[in-house]
Amino acid sequence: MTSAATPAGSTIVNTAFATMDGEGRDVRIASNAAALTVAEILDVKLALAATEPHVPRGQLAAVPFTLANTGNGHEAFAIKSEGGVAVQTFAIDRDGDGRFDPAVDLPLRADAVTPPMDAGATAKLLALVQGDTAGPADLIVQAHAQTASGQPGSVHVGEGDGGGDAIVGPGTASDTLRVTFTVDDDATAPNVTLTKTQQVTAPDGGTAPVKGATVAYSIEARFEGGAPLRDAHLTDPVPAGTRFVPGSLLLDGQALTDAADGDAGRCDGASIDVSLGDVAGPTTHTLRFQVTIQ
Repeated sequence: MTSAATPAGSTIVNTAFATMDGEGRDVRIASNAAALTVAEILDVKLALAATEPHVPRGQLAAVPFTLANTGNGHEAFAIKSEGGVAVQTFAIDRDGDGRFDPAVDLPLRADAVTPPMDAGATAKLLALVQGDTAGPADLIVQAHAQTASGQPGSVHVGEGDGGGDAIVGPGTASDTLRVTFTVDDDATAPNVTLTKTQQVTAPDGGTAPVKGATVAYSIEARFEGGAPLRDAHLTDPVPAGTRFVPGSLLLDGQALTDAADGDAGRCDGASIDVSLGDVAGPTTHTLRFQVTIQ
């Protein structure tokens, strides 16, 4: 069995003892305590998260990649773009879907620093770029440990976890990722994705789609950017064999009325229509409603 690595900053203390029989009684003598703090090894690895990234021409889009803390300590990493297509910003991909959603993901400024990461942890990141010319384009991302980087084996006294030393690992505590992605020559088509999910709750608390069961629908609309879209609507017919649950309309967690009144929602029992107004991406809207099986 392989034992886990001792975390950087851990204190290892050792004391020796001598025991003997001294004139009819046991004698135990202790040495001084020898103590040391486990050094922090600094290293990092970048990797591409998508096999063939595509960016619509003239639109802001995300290129996903990962950053792994391959050292043994709690460390933050500085990220920057160096050459190639300019990065407008970096972001932490909190939901891990490879897309940028400002309501969910955490934007970082260019030349950003990640939050401290545990040893062995991997962060999913996004580089937000805009392709101006159709065809292949290059993105170059660099990362280095915030504490130190450079010559492998370099010792930085007292700068590691727990006040121990920090030592630059074999990978120089830095890495460079070069990504070649494709800029698609279709800048006019709206880049919108709709994803619909459902959850069934039966009268007995189970999940069987039986008479009287409630079906909760969720529609996620992702607008990836580009020119603003005018007068956007989400529409959904109430499925045959079901009845709309009055008062169940929610847009981005906010309740909507069923009547055609002053808010964005409307349901006449046969179909649902929710107005999003003018939408400038990247952004995400989520519509939820419920029906019962008749």
